[in-house]
Order: sequence, then structure tokens, then C-alpha cells
Amino acid sequence: NIFLYQHPVIFDCIEFNDAYRQIDVLDEVAFFCMDLEAHDQDKLSEKFVSEYSKRFSCFQQGEDRKIFNYFKCYRANVRAKVHALAAIQERDAAPFSRHAERVKAYVCLMARYMREFEPTG
Repeated sequence: NIFLYQHPVIFDCIEFNDAYRQIDVLDEVAFFCMDLEAHDQDKLSEKFVSEYSKRFSCFQQGEDRKIFNYFKCYRANVRAKVHALAAIQERDAAPFSRHAERVKAYVCLMARYMREFEPTG
């Protein structure tokens, strides 16, 4: 959640557990970064995460990066599903093709994120 005031205020509504509050915000940050990366703005996504991390300690453990990557994959999956559902509802070829291309792009993005989970060595 972002409240636009004199300076943007980023907040979360889960107040009962610090760990849950971090995860929920991390999910939202991942969603934003996935959207940037889906539009070929990887450098902007990296810059955002870097600046965000300077102000908020969201990557305290190594697992945090893995969870962040998982959330990006999950959100890309949601976007792919939305476009797939829209595609099957289209009667005209042009809108169907646009949605089908977005499905393909989000599935490719998910594959990229999943490769980051693969063990190296």
C-alpha cells in the first residue's frame, strides 16, 4: 500500500506479526518488480530494489531473495492466467493474438525466474 502525501508513505495492513508484515510487503515489491521486468525494465527493477533495500530491511537472510524470486514467479503466473482467460473469451483474432503473446511473455518470464532456483555446480 502506498499513500501519496507530501512524500509517499509505504505501509502494510498486517500489524500483528513482524515476519508476516515483511513477507506481505516483499510480495508487493516483487509484484512491482515483475511488472517492470515484464516490460523490459530490468535495470529499473534492480535500481528500485536497491533503493528500497537501503530504506527498508527486506532482505535480511539469504532465503529472502528466494522468496522474493518466488513471489515474482507467482505474480507472472497470475498475469499469464489473466491473459489466457481473456484470450479464450475473445472472438476476434487480433485481440486473441495480443493476449496469447502476453501469455507467452509471462510464461517465459516465469521460466527465467525458475532457472534462478536451479542448483549451480
